[in-house]
Amino acid sequence: MVYPISESTPRKRTREEKSVLQDKIFTRKFVIERGVEQKDIRVEPFRFIHDIFQANQWTSLFVPVNAYTRLVREFYYNIDEIDLVGPPSFTTKVFEKTLNITTELISEVIGIPLTNEKPLPFLEEDPQPTKAEIMAVLNPSQQLVWDEDLNKIPIGYVRAPERLLTRILLQNIWPMSRHSHVTIERAIMIYGIINRVEFCLCTHLVLTMIELHEDHSIALPYDGLITKILHAILPKIAANERMEAPEGYFGKATVMKSNAQLRLHAPAVQAPPLAQDSPAASSSGSSDISSQLTKIIDLLQTQGQSIEAINTRLTNLEKDVKSIKESFWQE
Repeated sequence: MVYPISESTPRKRTREEKSVLQDKIFTRKFVIERGVEQKDIRVEPFRFIHDIFQANQWTSLFVPVNAYTRLVREFYYNIDEIDLVGPPSFTTKVFEKTLNITTELISEVIGIPLTNEKPLPFLEEDPQPTKAEIMAVLNPSQQLVWDEDLNKIPIGYVRAPERLLTRILLQNIWPMSRHSHVTIERAIMIYGIINRVEFCLCTHLVLTMIELHEDHSIALPYDGLITKILHAILPKIAANERMEAPEGYFGKATVMKSNAQLRLHAPAVQAPPLAQDSPAASSSGSSDISSQLTKIIDLLQTQGQSIEAINTRLTNLEKDVKSIKESFWQE
C-alpha cells in the first residue's frame, strides 16, 4: 500500500462516484474497535504491548465505545474534498453539518499526539524489513519461514504474545475483515511498532478512512473513533439514535481461544505403519476387547491418524479449555 503525502491536490467527488458509493456503503458491515483488558497486558508475556502503547500515548485505544452505526454510514457516504497535500484531510456531512476531518482533530478527540507525518513505520521509499526479519520478531522462538512467493501468512505463525498485538492492530488500528491471516503490509507495521519505529498514528487513521471507505471488500472501519468525533463536534445526538456495541475485550483469553482453534484445525498426523501383534499380546485379553481394538485400529487407518495424535490433541484442548475457564473466572 502506498500513502501519498504530497503529490496530490484537493478534489470533490463527482455524482457518479457518490452514486457507486451509496450502494456499497449502505450494505457494508462494520468494524467497531474492541477494548483491551489492561490487567492482562500488564503482566508477562504481554507486558510489551502495554509498554508500547503507553510510550506512544495510545492507551485511549484500549477503551471501547458503542457506535452510531447509521451515522457512521452517513459519515463515510458524504466523504468529499479529499486533500492529500501536506497533512491529509477531508470533509464530510452528518445531520447536514459539514465536518472538517484533520489529523489535528483526531489528535484532540482521542488524545494521541501528532509526531511526524509518516502514516506508517516504513514508507515505500524506505528500506523494508525482509520476511526473515519479520518472522524473527513475530515468532522468535520457532524456525518458521515466510515463503517469498506469499503475500500473507496464517495468524498461527505468530507467537501468542505477538498474536494478541496483531489482533488488536487488525481490529483497531489497520482493520481487516478477517483475522485468519496477516498480510505483508500489516506485518511490516507490526514489526515497526514492536521495534519502536516512529510514525504518526493520527495521519494513518485519516488516510485509512479515506482509502477504506472506497474499498468495498472490507467492512467500514473506526466506527468507535467516528462516534467519538461526532460526540465532540455535533450538538446533542438523540437518545434513541441506534448504537451497536463492540465485541468483548481483547485479553489473554483471546490468545487461549486462538490456541484452541489452531490446534483443533491443525493438520491430521499421518498414522505410522502398524506393527504385527506379538504372540503374548494375541493371547491376552477377552475376545470383546480384541474385537473393539480391531475396530478402533481400522477407524484410525481410515482417518489417517494415530492414537498418539488424537491423545495429544485432546490433551491440548483440555488444557486450553481449563485455561479459558480459569481466565473467565478471574475476570
